[in-house]
Amino acid sequence: MQVRIVETGADKLLAVIDHRRGGRCGGNHVIGRTDCDDAIARDGNRQLAGGIDTVLGGKNVLRADNPIDMLHGHPHLWQEIQHLRVYSPALVTKPQAANGNFTSPSGRWHTGESLYDFAINPARSKSTMTKTKAQQIMAATEVRAADDVTAAIRDIAAEFEPYIIKQRRHFHKHPELSLAEERTTSDIANQLDAMNIPYERPLKTGLVATLRGTAPDAYREDGTPRRRILLRADIDALPIREQSGAAWSSENDGVMHACGHDIHAAVLYGTLLRLSAERNFEGTLFGIFQPGEESNPGGASKVLAENPFEGYTVLAVVGEHVEPALDAGTLGFRAGKYMASNDELRLTLEGAGGHAAMRAEHRDTVSAAAQLILHLTALNTPERVVSIGKVEAAGATNVIPDRVYMEGTMRTFDERERAEVKRRIEELAAANDASYGIRTRVHFTPGYPCVVNDPELIRQAVALAETEGIPFQMLPLRMTSEDFGFYGTRYPAIFYRLGVGPGAGKLHTSTFNPDEAAIPTGIRFMELLARNYFNR
Repeated sequence: MQVRIVETGADKLLAVIDHRRGGRCGGNHVIGRTDCDDAIARDGNRQLAGGIDTVLGGKNVLRADNPIDMLHGHPHLWQEIQHLRVYSPALVTKPQAANGNFTSPSGRWHTGESLYDFAINPARSKSTMTKTKAQQIMAATEVRAADDVTAAIRDIAAEFEPYIIKQRRHFHKHPELSLAEERTTSDIANQLDAMNIPYERPLKTGLVATLRGTAPDAYREDGTPRRRILLRADIDALPIREQSGAAWSSENDGVMHACGHDIHAAVLYGTLLRLSAERNFEGTLFGIFQPGEESNPGGASKVLAENPFEGYTVLAVVGEHVEPALDAGTLGFRAGKYMASNDELRLTLEGAGGHAAMRAEHRDTVSAAAQLILHLTALNTPERVVSIGKVEAAGATNVIPDRVYMEGTMRTFDERERAEVKRRIEELAAANDASYGIRTRVHFTPGYPCVVNDPELIRQAVALAETEGIPFQMLPLRMTSEDFGFYGTRYPAIFYRLGVGPGAGKLHTSTFNPDEAAIPTGIRFMELLARNYFNR
């Protein structure tokens, strides 16, 4: 079979098709100039080759005045072009039953994403040929057998990883504080737009991306997804002046990604790209780029307050966090209770101050505060913490103040115990008041709930890590907290650790510098984990 290339931009069209498919024909066009049979053999796409050959067989239908004409009467060509995402899915309907023609509700192509745009008018499609190699590979969607998914993921890793690391460094250079992640949100949105991944913005910052699976059993008869899985990454930074010395250090003075949220965002973005390339899963997946994890009451509570997933069966909510105590690329798991709840504690002790030498004339708020601190810290156990970190007593060497103010934290691993400890703190304060003749006002600011991992989700995650040969460790209880716990109050949840190496330093410090070698493992595991949960 020979193909005659007509001077209508078709040559450029074919070149872009080959480019979109990652140049897998050795740099030649998918439809060769003089040896189409050879190109077909190497590309394995006879339908596309035959369709274009038919279209170009003297009909000259690749013309600027009516791009839809090129699809009329050629369903195989249409299907292949759709598979390549030439045409914006949102603008396309199925063939008309009456005449078999293909129509567009809007009558226009998706400017900047259409191969037709590039072929006919390259000036209108500047983004098409400026995409990274990774983007081009991801855009070249192919249907593969389920057994080949893992192999396909590994095949694209070499091209994919440098691009994701570049994005991570960009996030790191431009950190933003909790609920002020406007640039970060915009940057993520632009990347998703380039890959035709739709999203919504339920809050001012952050967004929720959506990927609809293509498996035969993915949807009910009414079109609603049978299953949903949520992947979450936090995107906010901390009020820390960076001193890591990295070439990509923060350009926003006094703000730093010192908790690895830039890596979390990069891992989730990379995972979405891989899932987008192979959508043979049963349901709909949501990628939550969540704001405000570092601020109370947490961005997770704000996302859930919008009820974006209400009424659907959510099989799992998946989150991960960097961990410098683990070697780069090592995973960490724990079933059941894992991270503590976090409530802020504020106490105001009011008495009758006076001259320090005249103790009979006043009610000593300082002594009362000291005694109360001892009572509160006596509540501590290996799985319960009450700590006072701030004490303000504005007296002097010879002055007992009328008022002492204290702040602290309360942490537990069980919601029932959480309520019980609050009750005990109030009882201790009341008893202390009776002893010292003062009055104590106790105020709790609710923080994050406990992070509790679904045992079955953890079991499957461990089994998957073993199968894939990914090193992992089982983790102890962790007294720190995470607003990811909010998701677990509604849905089955799994929160695991991604090692970034001991050389990274400590979290929440100015010199924290995680090993980027962890990123490919993070992406690969989250992607495979999501597929596993969908198809179980």
